Amino acid sequence: MTAQDTFRVEELFLIASAFGGESVFGLPDRAVFQLQGEDGFREGYEALQEKGILNETGELTDGGALVVESLENYQSCQSYVRLNQFLFGFRDDDSENAYLLIEVEEDSAYRFEVMDKVFILQLLNQQFPLLGRTMPEEEKSFLMRELSAEDAELAALSEPDERFLSMEYFHVNEEPRVEENRDFYQQYFLFVWKERLIAVDVVREAYYQVSGYWLWNELYRELKFPVKEALENGTTGI
Repeated sequence: MTAQDTFRVEELFLIASAFGGESVFGLPDRAVFQLQGEDGFREGYEALQEKGILNETGELTDGGALVVESLENYQSCQSYVRLNQFLFGFRDDDSENAYLLIEVEEDSAYRFEVMDKVFILQLLNQQFPLLGRTMPEEEKSFLMRELSAEDAELAALSEPDERFLSMEYFHVNEEPRVEENRDFYQQYFLFVWKERLIAVDVVREAYYQVSGYWLWNELYRELKFPVKEALENGTTGI
């Protein structure tokens, strides 16, 4: 991966400024970078010129205008889904595309892409080992059940292996915009414990055993992916 493939946070803020944006969903607060001085934004400006987004006089190129339009579309999405370092944005008026912000370096460097939804399943299976898990027969008989207090305590003390997934859902038009409003925000942390699939409702600090069917249903709904196509790809259980 080269610098051409990634954007520093300051670069994304400068691109957003082209459509009057003061923030970019999923990025740290702009004020934090402004307080660090002008050097970061000056370097970001020069990087955008090197990428061909701005020309030598600082004007948008044709390619740069497409990047600005795509980021503006991302910023105006009605819903977002974060899966580990991948943040998907979805617009109600665009049934074909997802807008994808990928954290490459924590709070500092990101990739930004517009992805045809038909490739989302492929991305999920490539990036998240948890989704390659074979679903035990037991999980075919239930979707979600709360763990006992004893099991919840033991699961909380365990160390997850590479099969983990942090899921956050944001529906930005829902009010009030507080974590306690499930219509606006939900967050689950999933991992395997004693070969059981565990989902922690992070906001409510509740522990559940869930089935692969439950997880895929969550992904289909929030990623706005047609179940029919998922069935055809053989990804209905883990």
